[in-house]
Amino acid sequence: MEIKATLNKPYSDNQRMDFIVEQNHQKGYEIKETSTALEAWGYTEEELAEKERERISRLSLTRGDVFRGLLQAKGVTKAQLRAGIEAMPEGLQKEMALIDFDEALNFFRGNPLVDTVGATLGITSEQLDKFFETNDYHELEAEETPQNGEENIGEDNSTQTEETLENTPDSGTENEDLDNNNNKENENDNQSN
Repeated sequence: MEIKATLNKPYSDNQRMDFIVEQNHQKGYEIKETSTALEAWGYTEEELAEKERERISRLSLTRGDVFRGLLQAKGVTKAQLRAGIEAMPEGLQKEMALIDFDEALNFFRGNPLVDTVGATLGITSEQLDKFFETNDYHELEAEETPQNGEENIGEDNSTQTEETLENTPDSGTENEDLDNNNNKENENDNQSN
């Protein structure tokens, strides 16, 4: 923490109250009274960034939320995700990933498996942060290239596209929304031709 503002003595009761209201109530700074001044203490930019990273790492979604989001945004099934993890080199990291994948009731944003799967699907860390913040699969849709030359999960003939999602049995309004978005895109394409 660092000093953000100071009110040196002598000061009136009104000045003291104004300082506390502005610095503590409005800005959220901690007020410390010393023998020579009132000090408003606040977090540094680095501390604020670290607190935000910690907050984001604690965000979680249920298994269903994650699997539905990846299916809707990227057309990747749960079986394809598991196959991607099974393709990892043998060792402790693979076994830990399989335990997390098979046993976790919730997926936490801070789990390294989330970044690993995201990278193989071309999903950036920022997109994953937004997805875990909002549970909105649209946050995952922007096309990105895989990082570090990694192969996309389900890249071969097993990848489902949005067109094949249209032909799946309707499971509720989320698929209807996807269908409506595709129809609008098709209409826009037809109008431009």
